[in-house]
Amino acid sequence: MNQPDFRLYSRQDHAFEIDDLKQGAVHLWHLSLDAAESHARFAPAALTPEERDRAARIQREPIRQRFVSTRILLRTILGGYLRCPPETLTFELGEHGKPRLAGTRPDRGLVFNVSHTGKELAVALAFNAQLGVDIETWRPIEDCSTLAARCLAPTELGHWAGLPEAERLPAFFRLWTLKEAFCKAVGRGLALGLQQCVFDCSAREPVLLAWPGQHTEPARQWHFYEIANLSSTSGAIASDRAAKSLRHFDSTSFCD
Repeated sequence: MNQPDFRLYSRQDHAFEIDDLKQGAVHLWHLSLDAAESHARFAPAALTPEERDRAARIQREPIRQRFVSTRILLRTILGGYLRCPPETLTFELGEHGKPRLAGTRPDRGLVFNVSHTGKELAVALAFNAQLGVDIETWRPIEDCSTLAARCLAPTELGHWAGLPEAERLPAFFRLWTLKEAFCKAVGRGLALGLQQCVFDCSAREPVLLAWPGQHTEPARQWHFYEIANLSSTSGAIASDRAAKSLRHFDSTSFCD
């Protein structure tokens, strides 16, 4: 089945259009966390008093700054769609810690999911959908075979081990992002069990073959969209409904 590809928008066409999401689009914002520091209007005033208190309790400066920058950018993006000041937004957590806008039902209304790797941030948005996103920068793994054996299902591991050595690291991170995006979409995170979420990645488009909850919901109803335009980084979005269109925004469309 052919599915839409992410189209990169370097200007504000369709940015912050909630009606586009209501009509079935999925939006991805891929930003540098430095954007929260480099642009004057993205200031800590966008944070709530509780978030500023939480930041103050984080002792390690890089971790504190990542938390502050992530919340500022997330609030600014959500405020743009909802046409409200970022600091007025409130969040609540699902049973297993998945965040959503306060006052909304799980996976209903404007939904979002967040991932970061290093100083890169990804925010995925949709409407009335189970949604998850993950991005991972490729980095050397000292014993990748051992880690792969812990994270991959036997069929995945067999396919992965048969790849040329130079292709194994990107292939591992491809599978990892697909699995984590799915685990986040269902609201369970890694506790769902990476080995139990089984993919077939032998073709261009990944297919979810099995997962722990498939006895209540067929696995093949899920849709996966891999993020192009990333350098030495894998990224994927999981959704329980097909996207009518996929729009990819970067720092240019954010700051215009």
